[in-house]
Amino acid sequence: MDCRGADFMLARGLKEPNRSPFIGHLKLSDKIAEEALKDARKFLNGDGGRISSLFRNYPYFSAWLIANSLTEQYGKEGHAVSIVECFGTDVCGYDWRVQLISVCDLSGL
Repeated sequence: MDCRGADFMLARGLKEPNRSPFIGHLKLSDKIAEEALKDARKFLNGDGGRISSLFRNYPYFSAWLIANSLTEQYGKEGHAVSIVECFGTDVCGYDWRVQLISVCDLSGL
């Protein structure tokens, strides 16, 4: 599954009745998440500056990727969560935080 498919599944999941409105509470199977992550890293192609395009094209999956990384890494070896590990490239210094907030706004959070 690519980023588009995962993004669609997450967008649909947020609209299901009685679902948590928090994208980080949604689950993707390990296989779907791994395949979509590979696709996202391929999309970025080692260029952290493309993070805005990733969020623009796949907002729900991009936000989920950060939320999921926070959940999985929190409390492990220190307290820092590596966004570099998440995206496979250095996105520090780019506007991924602004993009994440815009997805939250889009979702009504």
